Order: sequence, then structure tokens, then C-alpha cells
Amino acid sequence: MRYLNNTKYVILFLVLVIIIFSKLLCLNLSSAIDGGDNPVIGELKAKYKLVQRRSDKSVVWKEIKESTPIRNKDTIRTAEYSEAILTLNGGAEIKLDENSMIRIDINDKDINVNFEYGMMTVEGEGLSNDSNLKINNESGKLKDGKVTLLKAAGKESVQAQNEKSSIFLQSPERNQYFKSDKKGSVIPFQWNSKGNVTIEISKSMSFRSTIVRKATNQNSIGINLDKGRYYWRVFKKDSVKEEYSEVRKFFVVETSPLRLTSPKDKDTIYYIDSPPFIIFSWKRGELDSSYRLLLSQTSGFEKTVYDSNTLETFLGVRNLKEGKYYAKVIRNYNIRGMEPESSPVIYFQIVKKTKVPPPALLNPSNNQEVDQKLIVNAELLFNWEDSSFLKEYTFQVAKDSQFQNIIFESKLSKNFIKEKFATDIGKSYYWRVKGKTNGGIETVFSKAFSFQIKVSEKLQLEYPSDGSSLYPEANQGVQLRWKKTNTRGYFLVEVSQDKNFENVIYSVKTANVATNILLDKPGIYHWRTTQFVENIKLSQSVINKFQISKILQSPSPIYPTKGEEVNMQKVQRLVFDWKEQGQVLYYDIELYDKEKQNKLLSKIQSQKPKMELKNYEGLHSGEYVWTLSSVYKKQDGEIVKTKPIKSSFRLILPEEQFKVPEVYTPKKLYIE
Repeated sequence: MRYLNNTKYVILFLVLVIIIFSKLLCLNLSSAIDGGDNPVIGELKAKYKLVQRRSDKSVVWKEIKESTPIRNKDTIRTAEYSEAILTLNGGAEIKLDENSMIRIDINDKDINVNFEYGMMTVEGEGLSNDSNLKINNESGKLKDGKVTLLKAAGKESVQAQNEKSSIFLQSPERNQYFKSDKKGSVIPFQWNSKGNVTIEISKSMSFRSTIVRKATNQNSIGINLDKGRYYWRVFKKDSVKEEYSEVRKFFVVETSPLRLTSPKDKDTIYYIDSPPFIIFSWKRGELDSSYRLLLSQTSGFEKTVYDSNTLETFLGVRNLKEGKYYAKVIRNYNIRGMEPESSPVIYFQIVKKTKVPPPALLNPSNNQEVDQKLIVNAELLFNWEDSSFLKEYTFQVAKDSQFQNIIFESKLSKNFIKEKFATDIGKSYYWRVKGKTNGGIETVFSKAFSFQIKVSEKLQLEYPSDGSSLYPEANQGVQLRWKKTNTRGYFLVEVSQDKNFENVIYSVKTANVATNILLDKPGIYHWRTTQFVENIKLSQSVINKFQISKILQSPSPIYPTKGEEVNMQKVQRLVFDWKEQGQVLYYDIELYDKEKQNKLLSKIQSQKPKMELKNYEGLHSGEYVWTLSSVYKKQDGEIVKTKPIKSSFRLILPEEQFKVPEVYTPKKLYIE
């Protein structure tokens, strides 16, 4: 037992367990891949999409390819929208529809097929007359015949057995796809013989329910169907028997229109020095597998200048020369019966420019006022629209609109600049930009924008005003406010106990024009605010002085509180009690009926820290709320009141105190 208490041995044991079971899993997986050692009884002749196999000694499913050997006691299954054709060594052929599963077990005399679910067709051509087929332990001879079975929802049905049907389906073919729009599509159905027959269409391979059932004496019919997966068959019935055709599956799919989204039709694409890189793009359809992009200089695409395949929804093309072009994209489907589809043809042209437009100016905008401190501290951003044609810009600032007196000039590769230069308050200045291409072609200068230098705005404090006396409530604080400015930035708010701000007790940065500070004791205070733009100080307000004359204390309820129960049969009196506050003029008490939408029942003033309710009129057993406020008198005689404190309680009154009188008068009075 001592080894179980040793962490080292426990960890070692767990590691060994993991290694052992990992080895066993690898052996199981490898045996699944190898397919086991049972004899080969056939092969996977053909498949569509996903087909899987599991040997009798494995629990792992493995996807298999065409020509893969099938071993005795293998289990085969197909996924949704998948099919498989198996050929056995004796000549039998087993066809599995989608979502089907079988297990094959062959001995010396019998072919045993355990049919689990789905749809299966067995054709016996080439089998000897001695061959015996057992499906789900039910025997039946195959003599160059065919048996088709369906099994869904636990029910099994035989579609045709050991005989040749006289009804042959012609169209739609097995697993054929039809394109449709949102209104549906008319699907043509055709079979070999005329006569009184009935066509059935269902969404279930077992035909538990049919969506179309029509009788006809023709050998073809057109039926409108919406998007979906369908099964169809034809049968005829006489006095002797019912004869069914085979069951075929087909699909009606809704395809979205294919069109090029870039470039747009009739687009003009410009370039300066070298041909542009053009992105051709389109939207993917649900069933699309690949695309082919074609470019030509003729609308009939007799000769293409570009032809490329891709799995993506875009292609980049470079080195197209100046000229007119036509483009289209073709989508391919990885589905039998669906032909490639082309988008509408678009037209575009590529034009080489000999002149390049000048850059468009952005900031500062024309006639904008600019604070001088932004220029002095190189924090004013000049920027303009960038251009893929231009690699270099020339930036100029001048005192006149004709740029005879240039005070600053710079060449740069970016479309912005921050620079300081000498300016005068109240004066107007002008700026402009020109560009240069990779090939050395220069644009003309842009239209000049003007800006005017101004002094920083003065910050104006609003509250508290200079010399004011305040009576804030405890824990409520004092709100400081100032006027909004036209310059975007942030404000630094400071509060000090001295006018030189050597002892700053409160400092905060804010983008708003107000802030709340908590001062916990009376005294004289000074406050100011300073505006900054990107850490550059623009302006500072004057200093206001204010006095906290008294911190108003809110009363603290003692009884009743927190939903306490007040039973008048026990206490005889309803007394409200609270903690006394100093220098209070009086207290305000209000009583509300909580069960009557907080109706006010009583309002009382008391100079003592308690109050007895003597008038019980209108009271009942139930929930109540009472509020308590302290009332003070300021030095100038103004009355101030603290925020009401709420408390709740439950009142229980004696029943006999408010018992409804019983009427003894007879219910009927007789008057002569």
C-alpha cells in the first residue's frame, strides 16, 4: 500500500497504461487499414463520393477507393449523396444507394447479405443456378434475375424480384441533376411503353409518402418541382398483379446567377508607367467546383489573351496592355449531368494616362482656424489623399496665395507631414502639394488651401464659482464643470488646498466638460483645468476658490429596517428610530404603502431621533416603506435637505382592532 501513496509510482503506472492502450489502438487502426485477413470475395467496382468499409475485427470505419478488395464479413456503407457498386467473385453485382449499409458473409453454398438500411439492388447475371442468396436470413434463388430492396424506418419492401420488369425508365437518369430557379423547374419524365400507368414521385426512397401520383396513358410527362432530392418510379396494375419499374433518384438544384463583380461592366482602368495589376472576382455558388477565367479583345472570344483555371473566386492578372477587353468566367460542377455555365460577358478598357491629377488636400481644410501652439510644437497634421500612381510628394507653405513667399517646403514619400515653422497670430497662410510618378512624371500643384493662425481659447470655469460656499452630502462629492471649447483634446482637472497648487489633492484627465470629486472634510479649496492636444498644453483656466462649509450627514435608520416584521400585538406602539446627527434643524419622515403603489400615507417632521406614529387610520397588515432625511440650515439661511434614505418593514395589526361590524338587521323588512 505504501507504493500507492508515492506520487512517482502512480505517475509511472498511468504512463504505462497510456502507452499500452495507445499501442492497442494503433494495432486496431492498422488492422482496419489492412482490411483484415479474411479471403477476398470481390471489389469496389465504382463509387460516387464517400464509401466506407469496416472489417469484422475492427470498430473503425475506413474510406475506400475504386478497385479496393472486399473481404468476407466486411461491412460497407455509403454516406449522403453517395453510391457504390460492388462486384462479387461469383458474378453478382450489388448496388448501394446513399445512406445504405450491408454486411456480406459468403460460405460454400450461400451468399448472406445482412441489409441494415437504405436501398440495395442485387443483380445475379453470371451466377450459377446453384447459387443461393440470403438477405436478412431469407432465402431466394437468383437465376439471371434482379432484386431491389428498400429499408427505412425499420420497414423493408421488395421492389422487384427474380423477374424482368416490362417497364423501363428512360429519363431522368439515375442521380441526374436539374437546374432550377426560385419558381421551380418543369422536369421531363419518360419511360418505354404507353398504356395506363401511374408515376409516383417521393422524397423518401421507400415511398412512404408521395408528393406526386399521376395516372397517364402516355409514356412521358412534365412535372414542376421545387429544389430538392426526389425518387421516382412507374407502375401499372391489372387484375392479376402490380408491376413496378426500378426506383431512380434525381436532384433539382437552385443555382445562383454567376457574374463578375470586379471589374464592373464598362469600367475604365487607368495606369501611368506600367500596366496595372487587375483583380477579377465573382461569387461562389453552392455546387461550384472550379472556375475558368477568359479574357479576349473580341466579344466572341475567337482568340483569348488570358485563360486560366482556379478553385478560388478571384484571379489577379497583370501586364495587360492598353486597349479594350472582354471577360467572362465559367463555372464547373463536380456533378454528373450538369454542364459548365458561363457568366455574362463584361467589357472594360485599360487606358494609359499622360497626365496625372494632383493630390486632393484633406487637413487642415480650406479656411480652417488653427491654434498657434499646434504649429509651434509640430503637432498640426497636414495630409492629402494617397495615390498608387505617385511615389513622391512636394509640400509647400506660403504667406501668399501665389506662393511668392514660401516659408516651408519639403519632399517626402508619405501623404502626411507634421512640421513646425514660424507663424503670426491672426495671419492667413496657404499650403499645397504636387506629386511625382515612378516614371518621373510630375503633376501640377493642387489647389491651395488657406488656414488662419489664432490664439488658444480661454477655458471658462462654470461651477463652483469663485468664492462659493458648498454643502455637499457625505460620499456624494462635488461636481466641477467648465465650458466646452472648439478644439478637440483632453482636460487636466486639479484641486489643491493652496492657490499655488503646491499641494494638489486631486488630479484627473477627462475628455468631458465635467467631473466629480470626493472631498471628505470642510475647508477652503482651489481648482483649475488645463486643455491638452496630444500632450501639448493649449490653454489653462483661471483659479477658482470655493469653501466646503459642512459635510451633510444622512441619517441612519435603526428600526424598523431591512423588511423587519412589526407585530402590533406584541409592541403596542409603532416607533421609528434612527441614529442622531449633529447640528440638524429637523428630520423629515415619510410613510408609504408599498402594496398600493407606494401611496404616501403620512409626512412628519421631528427634531428628535425617533418618532411614534399615533394615527393608524388607513393602515392594514402588509408591506410599507419609510424614508428619512436630515434637514440643515446654511449660513445664509437657505434650507438644504439630504437625499432620502429608504427602509422597508412588514406591519401586522390585530384582527379585532379592524374587524368589520356584523349586521344583525333582518335581511328582509316588511313595511305596511
